[in-house]
Amino acid sequence: MKTLFYIACCFFSMQIALAQEITVDSVAIKTTNVAAQQKLEKEQQKLQKEQEKAVKSAEKAQKKAEKAQRSAEKELKKAQKAAAKKASLEKDVKKAKDNVAKEQKNLIKSQDKYEKLKRKGKLTDKDELKWSEKMLDHQSKALKLNEKLDKAEQKLRKL
Repeated sequence: MKTLFYIACCFFSMQIALAQEITVDSVAIKTTNVAAQQKLEKEQQKLQKEQEKAVKSAEKAQKKAEKAQRSAEKELKKAQKAAAKKASLEKDVKKAKDNVAKEQKNLIKSQDKYEKLKRKGKLTDKDELKWSEKMLDHQSKALKLNEKLDKAEQKLRKL
């Protein structure tokens, strides 16, 4: 009976020994979990910083592009304004040339008419004075128009 008792005790003790779980050092597990968590947090912070840098660089690029666009618009307006001014000055020059030509035609007509009347002998001293004043007015007007033409051409050349 003793032997049976010993065998039963051995059997139960083997059962108890084998039935127990192997204990794992919980402190070591906690430290590895904490280390892994810290590493994960560091990686997340790194990613966040990289994203912030990317956002900042994108904003800088956008501001730079907007500034370039504004300066291009200013240059375009400046060019359009200069083109309009040049067209206006060219128009003024053409108008001044036409006026000078018209006034010279009027002067030539007046001189021809004066010469014609003088040849026919239909001019009195008063009429001659009147005609000479009229031709003088045409000449002075033609000179003034020539001055305006010169000024307009100078402005056009400066532009």
